[in-house]
Amino acid sequence: HTRQGAIRYLESASSGRFGGLAAYRPVEAPSRPMTAEALACRHFLGLAPDTRTTDEATQYLLSEPPGDGEPNFYYWYYGTLAMFQAGGDAWKQWLKAMESAIVDSQRRDGCAKGSWDPVGPWGAEGGRVYSTALMVMCLEVYYRYGEALDSFGTAPELDDLFFE
Repeated sequence: HTRQGAIRYLESASSGRFGGLAAYRPVEAPSRPMTAEALACRHFLGLAPDTRTTDEATQYLLSEPPGDGEPNFYYWYYGTLAMFQAGGDAWKQWLKAMESAIVDSQRRDGCAKGSWDPVGPWGAEGGRVYSTALMVMCLEVYYRYGEALDSFGTAPELDDLFFE
């Protein structure tokens, strides 16, 4: 029941010509962070990839890659997670922008060396630990999630593991 509820919610919050864009609530306009989360969720829920839906989402995300505009570490993390799952040229473009933006924004001085400043949406609320945790998680996406999902297998097995 939980999996089906998650799928219904994704469908209700999706928009765009092919359903690749997503909002926090069904009545709201799509946003990049929520589109990234929805794309990642589709993969983790074991939904069959629809090329048109994925392409719509990845093109929307690539229209504002990391490093363009004000930093949004929340978006960068979920974008990295989603784009890694999408793979292909979209992932390669995202990865190049993400690695550059993350390295360029890391502190290199003082007692904050190695961390990231709490900037952008949620930065003030989450602080330095939040910002640093999200940036480190961006850098480890391709180490953590690829093998984990490969070992879990198909959607029915995911149901047994997480939704019973």
